[in-house]
Amino acid sequence: MPSASSTSDYPREWRAQLRRICPLATTLVIAACHAIVSNWHALTSPGWETPVILLVLGLLVASHACQKAWRTPDEPRKTQDSVTAWTCLMLFFLLAWLPLALDGGWLQGLCLFLFLLAPVSFFSGTRKAVLGAVPLFLFCVVLPMHVEIFLALSHPLRLLATMLTGVILKPFYADLSYHLTVLQLADTELPITDVCSGIDQLEALLLLGYLLVRYQQTKTLWRVVQYAFCVPSVVFANVIRLVAVVILYHSPIGARVLDSTWHTWLGYAQVLLAVLLLWGVGELIRHAESPIKEEKQA
Repeated sequence: MPSASSTSDYPREWRAQLRRICPLATTLVIAACHAIVSNWHALTSPGWETPVILLVLGLLVASHACQKAWRTPDEPRKTQDSVTAWTCLMLFFLLAWLPLALDGGWLQGLCLFLFLLAPVSFFSGTRKAVLGAVPLFLFCVVLPMHVEIFLALSHPLRLLATMLTGVILKPFYADLSYHLTVLQLADTELPITDVCSGIDQLEALLLLGYLLVRYQQTKTLWRVVQYAFCVPSVVFANVIRLVAVVILYHSPIGARVLDSTWHTWLGYAQVLLAVLLLWGVGELIRHAESPIKEEKQA
């Protein structure tokens, strides 16, 4: 039976844990509420899938950051924490006052990100500020500016997919050529539009990949390494999809492969292939890491 002194320590430890997590949790709740209110139209309009995916991703990352902060031992405030907090505030005022050539949305998002990050660093420490930086950035910058971000990513993805598809298939199909984002198939042009760039699949993989990475990896470093393969996985899967389109075009199926039905099902197959590729990268990392663990245990 626990002693009276040990029993009285439980509320004290619980209050100490609340103090550790309260600044981070409060800031994340404010940022999440701001993201929902400011993006309510996008969340309830056609094309709601992208902002909803990013919002769910942000909530998951925020939840895991709070869990990690709850388990992190409390430390006395250091000079580094105050320096980090005041640096964030100085950057906030510089962004707000200087006439920078930034779009208003970018400027507002970055300012809000820095303004909310400063008190977390000051009251909870730099370590917890680092934990909260990713979900805060998702809520304050990525979600409000998701249209601009994905449009900027779409064009290079289109160029890369067109070039790789043309390089792979040119030795087998003499009538195939490519220029910028257009594949020429005999007498038919296949433009690689934003829909065909793989950006929609990347949006889905950002959420699915995050869940997969947390399931496969235990160390933060390897989680970051595997998650970074989201983009190569989508690019490779999109190239395979475009190669399949060209092969099917030269088969008895012909031009029907360009119909919306074929396009939809090939898009689903691309998402599945991208997830399998990301899972395979995770398994390779785990397989490569296992000998290192065995050596340390020996």
